[in-house]
Amino acid sequence: SIYLLAKTVFDLKEYMRCWHCLSNAHSPKSRFLKYYALYMAGEKRKEEEVLEQAAGDCVHPTAQNGKLEEIYKDLEDLYNNNQMDAYLLYLYGMVLKHRDMKAQAQQMFVASVRAKPCLWASWAELTALCSNVKDVPECQLPEHWAKSFFFGSVFAELNRWEESLHCYKQLSGIFPHSNQLKSRVAVAHYDLKEYDEAAAEFEEVLASDPYQLEDIDMYSNILFVKGDKTALSTLAHRAVTV
Repeated sequence: SIYLLAKTVFDLKEYMRCWHCLSNAHSPKSRFLKYYALYMAGEKRKEEEVLEQAAGDCVHPTAQNGKLEEIYKDLEDLYNNNQMDAYLLYLYGMVLKHRDMKAQAQQMFVASVRAKPCLWASWAELTALCSNVKDVPECQLPEHWAKSFFFGSVFAELNRWEESLHCYKQLSGIFPHSNQLKSRVAVAHYDLKEYDEAAAEFEEVLASDPYQLEDIDMYSNILFVKGDKTALSTLAHRAVTV
């Protein structure tokens, strides 16, 4: 019941109240919510400070999350005592990243996806830390289909669209009806200037999910390049309606 109360106030963005509710929490789920609430309280205050500085005519407003040190000390103790699950490992990685300890942060994100391969937040942070393919700790990653999504994302960030498309095509056999995956395939075709293939994928996505707006700007560019004014007009009308 305490956890449900804490989750409710967290959803209301009352982060310090959530943290207080879980002050004596010891279960992994409650611990994660407790420290994540504290992290979000620091992020919220950081944004407020930036706005206050901007209002005071500060040219380059800057602020830091004032809760990071407290979280870091507590999570370091939990990590040293082997008391972390995948979610706490993710949060510890986030804190280390903010402290500019990128190598250690990468280790935490890898440990997180090894513990829970479907935790996409950790994969996404790993992607952000990879400035080239050599940065990918491939031998340490779990053998799971999420790894293919990760590599597709990394290759896309590095503008290596053929490799990205190859990863997504492999996944299409596992998830043949995934609109998210079809959208990734369409974007890869688009960036390879394979407009007919991209248009076909986008049309399948819109037939299945007519209210989707993500990546529709690319589809509109394809229709413009192909000179299909009727389809472009219909797409624009649909987007405005949504």
